[in-house]
Order: sequence, then C-alpha cells, then structure tokens
Amino acid sequence: LGFTETLVTLSISLLSVSLVVPLVKRCTVAFNCVWPQGKTWLDVLAKNKAEEKIWLIAAPSIVCFDGSHWQLCMFLLVALPLYVFLGVPYAVVEGDARYVPNKFLFKWKAWQEGNEWVAAAKRQSSALHKGPLHMVPKYAFMTRFVEHVAKVLLPLIVVSDFRPRIRMVLIAVVGFAMWISVAFYAPYVERKTSLLTKWMKFWSFFAMFIGACKGFTGKETDDILNCMLTGGSVAIVVGLTAQLSVMTARKSDMAMFEGK
Repeated sequence: LGFTETLVTLSISLLSVSLVVPLVKRCTVAFNCVWPQGKTWLDVLAKNKAEEKIWLIAAPSIVCFDGSHWQLCMFLLVALPLYVFLGVPYAVVEGDARYVPNKFLFKWKAWQEGNEWVAAAKRQSSALHKGPLHMVPKYAFMTRFVEHVAKVLLPLIVVSDFRPRIRMVLIAVVGFAMWISVAFYAPYVERKTSLLTKWMKFWSFFAMFIGACKGFTGKETDDILNCMLTGGSVAIVVGLTAQLSVMTARKSDMAMFEGK
C-alpha cells in the first residue's frame, strides 16, 4: 500500500506540474491538420475528407476527422479540458497531493471567502521556508494558477494551425497576463526575487510584443524593431541592476505571512 500510494502521489505531481506542457503539446498535435486553401473547417467537415486532402501533419497517412481520428478528437475534446481543470488544485500546491483531499477536487469557486483551493495553496506555501524562493502565501494561488494556465495556453497556441500573426498576438497576450500577475501580486517574500521575476516577465512580454509587431509590418521595419528590442533589453538590465543594488532583500517576518 505504501508503494502504491507513493507511486500515485508521484504521478499526480508529475501530471500537474512537470508534464503539463509536453502532454498538452502532444494532444494539440492531433488537431493540427493540413487545410485546403480558402476552406474553413465547416466546409471540410461537410464534404469528403479524403477528397479535400486534409491530412494530419504529424502522420500524413491519416485523414483528419475521419474514422478513428474523429473518435480520438472527440475523446480529447472531453479529456483535455477535464485534465486541465482537475490539475488546478494540484498545480497550486506544486503537485503535493497531501494538501488536496478528494472532497476538494470540485471546490473551484476560488473567488469565495475560505475557498479550499486557495487555502490549500496558502498552507503548502507556508509549510517550508524556501529562502529567496519562498512565496507570499496570500498570493500563492494566483501566481501558480496563472502559471498553470500559461503552461496550457502557450503550447496550444504554438502548435495550432492559426495564422502566424494571430499566433504571435495570442502569445503576446499570454505574456502580458503573466507579467500583470506578478506586477500586482508580488510572488515572493524576498523583495529582490520578486523584482527579478517581475522584470523577467516584462522582458518576455516585451520580446513577444516585438515579435507580434513584426508580423504586421514589412521587412523595412525589422531593423527598427530589432533596435527597440536590443535597447529595451539593455534598459531593463540596467534598471534592474540599479534597483537591486539599492533594495533591501527581505520583508519583515510578519509581512511574510500577511502578503504585505
């Protein structure tokens, strides 16, 4: 029983934290097909798939949305959202199943006072001091929830067959949300760690934004955008270094648990 329990706990930890990105990417591949020029998916489904030459990119011998591939798609459309949803309570406690009893699995109304998912994230983040990486318990749920959602959305966007411009815009939107979450809700007790995280998220969003701009401008503006990216990166490094050099490292012990 001890070995089985350990195996289940380890599996839950891996599935809710480490394996989210690769699993979502593999599932998305099943929907990544070669579409006929000028056709929508409604046009394709209304006609014979083989005649329309809709093939799975990962396996060209498979006709998309036909036979076993259609059954697989229907299964994934149910299983993937369920996997993402049930992964949230475990992701916000870093995969530690001890903090998530079975009766907590569907307590999803995180905005309500005393919500079990939020309380579990607070308890788990307070259980062991992790030095510079110790999280503010008050914001532990928000920080990890945003990370979990980003782990799901980014692979979906990258592997999808959206137009490149749309992909770049969606990626930039996700990057912006990740930056906003740490900008307004300091994730770590250590001021310097939170500051470093905030500026790294902003740099990631800035790079995504420049990439999205390149999709809407001609090659004649590439040099300007590259200069903006380089100059912005240098400014971020200089500003971050200056702030870190004058900032005190740690909040008070009381503020650690109050999230102030």
